[in-house]
Amino acid sequence: MDNDPNAPPTAKKVGKASNAESRSPKDPQWWLAGSVHPYAPFVGNALKWESYVYDDGSTYEGTMLLDVPHGKGTIVFGNGFGGGIQRPEKNDKYEGEFDTGFAHGLAQYTHTSKGKLFKGEYNVGQRHGCGAEYDMSPFLKKVKGGMDPSQAWEETKDTIESKAKYGTWLRDAFFTGPDESGRWCHIKEITGTVKEVDEVVEKVRMFQYKPDGEVTLRFARDAKGFPAPLMQDPVHYPHGSTFLAPGPLGLCHSIPNDSKLKNAMSKAAAVQQHIHDMYNIPENPEPGSILEKAMKLWKKKQARKQKALEKKLQREMQRIRRTEAAVADDEGAASADIVKEEASPQVEEEEIDDDDLIAFSESGQGSNGPSIVASASVGLSRAVISMQKALHAARIKAPRLPSFSSHRNQ
Repeated sequence: MDNDPNAPPTAKKVGKASNAESRSPKDPQWWLAGSVHPYAPFVGNALKWESYVYDDGSTYEGTMLLDVPHGKGTIVFGNGFGGGIQRPEKNDKYEGEFDTGFAHGLAQYTHTSKGKLFKGEYNVGQRHGCGAEYDMSPFLKKVKGGMDPSQAWEETKDTIESKAKYGTWLRDAFFTGPDESGRWCHIKEITGTVKEVDEVVEKVRMFQYKPDGEVTLRFARDAKGFPAPLMQDPVHYPHGSTFLAPGPLGLCHSIPNDSKLKNAMSKAAAVQQHIHDMYNIPENPEPGSILEKAMKLWKKKQARKQKALEKKLQREMQRIRRTEAAVADDEGAASADIVKEEASPQVEEEEIDDDDLIAFSESGQGSNGPSIVASASVGLSRAVISMQKALHAARIKAPRLPSFSSHRNQ
């Protein structure tokens, strides 16, 4: 079978992947490629809500990634093991968080045969961290005797909580009670953990009894063996719960006259309104309230900012206009000079010949030859003429500078 070229590919076995860093120091995640580990690259799937019944009678309901429990879910143990839980017994239940197939995070564990309930932290299948263990035997005894569960809990609640074991667990064993020094779990940290566990369990139970799931079809049945209608069914609503149906169907049925239900709904509505008010500011706050004062101060601050911005823009526009006017004046003057020079006739300046000076000198001073003054005049005249020609040629050939407005348009 291993040499069959048509056999489907098998997943790489990496276990908990605790040695990924030693196998691939540069990129530990790359060593997980080809496995079903939720942290492997290119898994190609998202979390899915699944409901499985395994061969040993164990069940799992919750989120999975590539058929591996990951996220939040519930395990009810049969005759086997799962989630890394140490020594589970039949019908024990784990409700909480999962990580790559292991019970990891905040959870609640119900030990059915012993009547024990644990709420706390788990680390790879072991109780590890802050938690509390309760003995639910007094409550179960009254329920088995026929008492209503709500009444039984009210009568036994104080006894159960007074005998609860609070403390720190290390590697699935109780280590020490509440530690006031803070080295181990403080009593406030423990009670806070228990409250967080209750919130996690509420979310986990939303994934129980999936419609058309294996657990629902095989275990949730009525006396005749047919699947029992549950609250999660999207079509059927049991008696007294039709008001929860969406749309017009729910509006046609009133809320049952149950004070506890109404109080719970009022509390939920108040919490929702509180969350809404935290992230939304009313358009018209109540006169005289702190919010109204804050809004007035905020509006004044925004008005000052807007006024300062307008002044800054005005000064900038004035500076730009002055610059454009100066550049335009310079261009106009340069253009006028060029046009004037091009329009004026080019009068060739009369070159003074040495012979003329000599003749002039001879006619005025006799036959003693050109004087020193005449020779100097000849040299200066030639230098002035050459300089004028050079400046004129340079001015004509020099490129015209672009205007400020052309730069701004670009």
